[in-house]
Amino acid sequence: MGYDPGLMTSPIRPLIRARGLTKRFGTFTAVDAIDFDVAPGEAFGFLGPNGAGKTSTMRMIGCTSPASGGTLEILGLDPATQGPEIRGRLGVVPQQDTLDEELTVRTSSSTGDTSASPGPSAGGAPTSSSSSRSWGSAAAAAWSPSAAG
Repeated sequence: MGYDPGLMTSPIRPLIRARGLTKRFGTFTAVDAIDFDVAPGEAFGFLGPNGAGKTSTMRMIGCTSPASGGTLEILGLDPATQGPEIRGRLGVVPQQDTLDEELTVRTSSSTGDTSASPGPSAGGAPTSSSSSRSWGSAAAAAWSPSAAG
C-alpha cells in the first residue's frame, strides 16, 4: 500500500496541501489529480522521469501557473487569489543558476547600491577563464550583505 496523504496524523496544519491537483495544457494532462501534504519541518521532493509533472507542480506551488483542477493550499493561503503573498513567503532554489555572468555576487543580490564589488577577495573565484565575472555557486551561497560589511 502506498503513502496516503489523507492519513496525516499531525494536528498541525500542513504547509502545503494538494487534493486532486491537476494541470492541463490543452488536451495534455501534465499533472493528473495528485494528493499530498507537506508538514512543517518535513523534507519533501518530487522524483520522476521527464514529463512526469514535477515542474508543472512546482509552478503551481510557486503561484506562477494556475491549477486546472483540484485544490491547493500553501501556508494556509489560496494560490488563485493570494499568489503575491505566497510568493513573498516562499524560498525557491532553481535547478539552474540564473545569475548574470556579467554581474558580481553583490550586484546580483543587491537591492540598492551596486557600486561595490566583492571580487575575488570575498572568497569567490571565477568559474571560467573568460573575461566575464562568473562566480561559483559556493561563493554566491556563502556571501551575504551582512557578512560583507
